[in-house]
Amino acid sequence: NELISKDEADSRVAEVERQNAQLRSELAMQRAEAQTAVTRLEGEVASLKAANASQKRDTRKMAALEKSLRAAMQQRDEVERKLAAVPASTAQDTVAQTRSVVVPLVSESRALQVAADGVKFGRYHALIIGVQNYLSYDPLKTPISDAKAIANVLENRYGFETTTLLDADFSSIVGSIVQLSSKIGPEDNVLIYFAGHGVINAEQRGFWLPLDARQSERSPALPNETLAELLAMFKARSVLVIADSCFGSALSGSVGSYTGGPAEYADGIPGGYLSRKARYVLSSGGMSPVLDQAGDGHSVFASALLQVLRNNTRILTQTGLEKALVGPVRESSQQLGMQQTPDLMKIREAGDAGGAFFLVPRSEPGKG
Repeated sequence: NELISKDEADSRVAEVERQNAQLRSELAMQRAEAQTAVTRLEGEVASLKAANASQKRDTRKMAALEKSLRAAMQQRDEVERKLAAVPASTAQDTVAQTRSVVVPLVSESRALQVAADGVKFGRYHALIIGVQNYLSYDPLKTPISDAKAIANVLENRYGFETTTLLDADFSSIVGSIVQLSSKIGPEDNVLIYFAGHGVINAEQRGFWLPLDARQSERSPALPNETLAELLAMFKARSVLVIADSCFGSALSGSVGSYTGGPAEYADGIPGGYLSRKARYVLSSGGMSPVLDQAGDGHSVFASALLQVLRNNTRILTQTGLEKALVGPVRESSQQLGMQQTPDLMKIREAGDAGGAFFLVPRSEPGKG
């Protein structure tokens, strides 16, 4: 009788554990679905805000989207509460539960502090965007390979925490910029790299073209002034946008190139360059069209940029980076029958205070 009672008890415990495991699995799936809805709606809300920054706000649609976002967030939080109340199951029961769980884009930063020669330069984050296989525009040949290679060298040689978007649509690009801004601190540094089509209209307004940009209408192209407004939200100490696209300098409201500031960090450099905010755009060809490929699987500009980043042994500023690129890009473009010159400018109304963006190599040349 004792053996039977023990078997029955074990059976009941096993059944409870099975039910708990099933419940946890179901709730985990619901949590994943709720988080997916939150992430999608956050992107849509951010996209609509950005798209309407220079246009008349669509109040009704915005209100409906924000209402849906609040409902999705409430649903996610309710599922989280239910999940927390379910007793923990065994390791075997939980093995298959993470298969369908979507990892949120926004997470605690894993970027590490970068220091050299006793100087703390802060944490480094990069958003790398490569759009190649356009739905309405002519496809390009190198942005995806450019983006992957740039992300790799920034991670391996310079200690960046990187997020890479390949063939990203408007909502993904804008949503990622907004979510990146939410985890940036005042001592952090941000680099945003864009490889893809760029256009300019009769009013000299520049646009980045995402995957879903249409030739018949400008939307959902990303206006440069909207991008500047998004960058103005960043708490980061320094921001450097590298635009390998046509008319990349349209992101700046200034006239003429920026040539001031030191080319590299050295003892005795004024402390303000490290403490003040910096907001710069380094374009691959100023306000001109740029070449897509150099024959090595990368664009003319990306090829030169990769060589500099891989072989650099100095703590370069944005000025030093531009100076290192001008000669190689000009030479390569002239060999292909075109004149292309990188251009460094300050980003319009994004909070620049005369600081500098420092690129600090953390490994031997050739890495990445």
